[in-house]
Amino acid sequence: MPTDMQFNPSATNSVLDTGADGKATYKETIPAIYGNYNYEVKKLEAEIGLRLEYVDLNYRVDSKHKF
Repeated sequence: MPTDMQFNPSATNSVLDTGADGKATYKETIPAIYGNYNYEVKKLEAEIGLRLEYVDLNYRVDSKHKF
């Protein structure tokens, strides 16, 4: 998903770094496994869940970008 951020401050004393705008791309892969278990009897109900997740994130900033 390519992004092109542009900062346009509304005042002369803005806290935004207007030199920090520019293009960047990122790619993310998020495989995940989810599981739930429900237990029910007349006066008792219980539920337990488990979630396993792995994130791989690659972020590339334009080489002309001010750091």
